[in-house]
Amino acid sequence: MKFKKDLFWNYVSLMIMAIAGLLMNTLIGYFYDSSVLGIFNETYAWYMILSQITVWGIHMSVLKLVPEQESEIEKGNILISALFIVLIISVLIIVIVEGLLLLFENVAWKNSLQIAVTGLLFFSLNKILLNYQNSLSEMTSYAIFQMIRYFMLILSITIFSLKKIQYNMLALTFPITEGLIFLILFIYTHKQGSLKGKICNSCMKELFVFGTKILPSNMVVEMNTKVDVVCLGLLVNDTAQIGVYSFAILFSEGFYQLYITLRKIIDPQIAEWNVQNRLEEFLQLVQKIGKKYFLMGTVAVYVLILLVYIFVVKIMLSDEYRAGVFYLAIVCFAMGINGKSIILGNILAQTGYPLQESKLNIITVLCNIIFNIIFITLWGTIGAAVASAISYFVYGTKLKRFVRDGLGIIL
Repeated sequence: MKFKKDLFWNYVSLMIMAIAGLLMNTLIGYFYDSSVLGIFNETYAWYMILSQITVWGIHMSVLKLVPEQESEIEKGNILISALFIVLIISVLIIVIVEGLLLLFENVAWKNSLQIAVTGLLFFSLNKILLNYQNSLSEMTSYAIFQMIRYFMLILSITIFSLKKIQYNMLALTFPITEGLIFLILFIYTHKQGSLKGKICNSCMKELFVFGTKILPSNMVVEMNTKVDVVCLGLLVNDTAQIGVYSFAILFSEGFYQLYITLRKIIDPQIAEWNVQNRLEEFLQLVQKIGKKYFLMGTVAVYVLILLVYIFVVKIMLSDEYRAGVFYLAIVCFAMGINGKSIILGNILAQTGYPLQESKLNIITVLCNIIFNIIFITLWGTIGAAVASAISYFVYGTKLKRFVRDGLGIIL
């Protein structure tokens, strides 16, 4: 019953996220132009990649370690220690990034990213607090906080777009949203009684070691969904083309979240069942549920996403966005075929193999980068979509091999 409730609320959250992302991009495309949309999405891509450095994998350490504890005191110590580590690392990384950005003179999204980076501190702390809720299997509260985030994002973009503020200042959306979310999350976690722990040296060491091992994995996972946009930003001078492509790929991210939502729900369970030496039994249960409920739903959502994209372009945007349906169809098809692998994407980390997960994801993103460079050079934006699609097949194939070799389980 709890699983169904959690799944319901997280898919409601996903729907709101998809609507918010659609509205944000549509508003920017409508009130500004495709070039500004390209700059905004390039900024967002780098913002998300940098956030993996500022959080340093500590949020994944929380997700792994908290479910293994029985004592509430130990859980609280892990949370407080994690927040302290991320606070220090985030400040250092933000200072370094802001300094490095001063060296870039002729990059269209430089000023926008300089503004966005200021939100990374709160964004990273929020990742810790949200993953703590995830680790407790409090997925309803997790979903509600995500919904609040999306409401704030779309509200900020709506206000800024209506006021037609300078396009670089649209990036203020990120620090404003994350600052408000942190305040709400902090108050909730305090009332929950989870902030009664203390900074613990042994906890910090365990969190940092595991986080460092899983950091490459998180970096490349985030990069893998952004590699195409980043490569286009480096190889294509026409920001309007990037705007059209990134608008279409936004819809694929909504499709991707169908699988990530399930991943977040089962991640704590993987750690718990693995400690009980019942992991294979749990995976069989997950597969049974997936076959019963997920296959037809995936096909339906795939078709629906393509139809919604065509409708939005016809009603709200110019003809130049029509080509995006081909990018969307290619990438979402690859995701659908490899959906099971995406859902089980954290299985290696949750069973104590963070370095293996990092190796898997590094292989995937390197292939993605190489394919993007080659195919963008040959075919432009359609090449970026093909390259991204291939990377999901690389990931699915390699994950099955790593799980078989490391855990002795055939997926």
